[in-house]
Amino acid sequence: MRKAVSIITLILLSTLLFTGCGAGNESEALTAPENEMSFAEFKALRVETPTEFHVLVKLSDYYNYEFRDGRENYYSFMIYETDGTLTNLAGFLSKDNPMAKQVFDTVKDGEDYPMTLKIGFIEGGYDKSDCVLITDILSIGQWSE
Repeated sequence: MRKAVSIITLILLSTLLFTGCGAGNESEALTAPENEMSFAEFKALRVETPTEFHVLVKLSDYYNYEFRDGRENYYSFMIYETDGTLTNLAGFLSKDNPMAKQVFDTVKDGEDYPMTLKIGFIEGGYDKSDCVLITDILSIGQWSE
C-alpha cells in the first residue's frame, strides 16, 4: 500500500510540475493561441523568414552550430512548443536587441515563461541545426493574440 501511495504522489507532483501549477509561474497552465505551423513542420522546411510562434521560453547555456562562438553577442534560450509535445528549438537573441535585457531579466530565474516571438533559421545554416534566430519579441510573460 505504501508503494502505491508513493507512486500516486510522484504522478501528482509530476503533473503539477509539468503544468506549472504550484511552481510559482502558473502562466504555463494557460492555453496559448494556436500557432500557424508546428515546430516539426517549421524544422522540416527550415523556414528562414521570421515566423510568429506562441512559445514557452527558458534561459539556456547551449551554444552550438551557427552560434557556437556567440556567447558574447547572443543570449541563448530553449524555446518550447505550447502543445504539450515538449518539442523545442534553441533560440538566440542578439544582446543588441532593445528588448534583450528585458527578456533575459524575465527568464534568468530558470523558469519557463510564455512569449510570442518571431524566429527563423539562419540562411545557409547547418542542416541538422535546431538553432534559430529570435528576430522580434512581440510579448513577454504572456501570449499575444
